[in-house]
Amino acid sequence: MTGPLRMWAAGAALTSLATGCGAQATGAASGPIGRPITAISTSSATHKVQGPSRLLSPPLAKSEPVIAPDDLGAARRTARQFFAAYVRFLYGRARAPKGPNVSRQLQSQLRDQTARITPAERAVRPRILRVTVAAAGPPVSATATATVLSGGSRSRLTATLEPPDGRWIVIAVES
Repeated sequence: MTGPLRMWAAGAALTSLATGCGAQATGAASGPIGRPITAISTSSATHKVQGPSRLLSPPLAKSEPVIAPDDLGAARRTARQFFAAYVRFLYGRARAPKGPNVSRQLQSQLRDQTARITPAERAVRPRILRVTVAAAGPPVSATATATVLSGGSRSRLTATLEPPDGRWIVIAVES
C-alpha cells in the first residue's frame, strides 16, 4: 500500500477499533442504563414481574411528584404579587421585585438589568388583565402567565414557580 491508500486503511482500522466493530461486548458495558424496565406477563391471572431481581425504581408518577391543579391557590397568589411588582419594574415605576417570594438568583438578575424606558413607555398605564397558573413538572413546579394590556396592545409574561421549602417562589420570568 502506498500514500493515501495506506492512510485510508489506517483510518478505517482506527475507526473500527473506536466504534467497537468486530469486538465482543464486555460485562462492564452491557449492563442496563437508566431506569430498569420490567416485562409483565399476561399469561396468568396473577401478573408476575420478570426482569432484574434487584429492587426497581418506583413508577415515575410516585418518584417525580407533580402538584395537583386544586393545590395551586398559593402559587396563584404569589404569581399575582410578583407580576404586579414586575410590571411596575418594566415600566420604570419601581425597583426590581424582591422579597421572600422571588429567588435570590432572579432578584440578582433583575437588579443587574438596566432597562431603558422611553417617555412614551413611562406614560403608558399597564394593566394586568388575567393571571393563569398551571401545574408543571416534574419536579414540582407551576407556570404562571399574565396577560398585560399596555397602550392598546396585549402582551404576555410567563413565570416559573417552585416550592423548595413549602412556599412558592418565582425562579424565572420571560417577557
